Amino acid sequence: MAEPGSDIVMLTYAHATREDGEPCEALVSTCHVHRADGWKMMFRSRTPIE
Repeated sequence: MAEPGSDIVMLTYAHATREDGEPCEALVSTCHVHRADGWKMMFRSRTPIE
């Protein structure tokens, strides 16, 4: 996790679980920005791991 400012956070991870419970192996990065109504995702990148 990187926090370049008090209102921006970037998360990068390699393993996750889908909503249906299935494992997912991918390189994922998301960037979130804090707005008056909460945190909003502003960027997402996903690359599957073969």
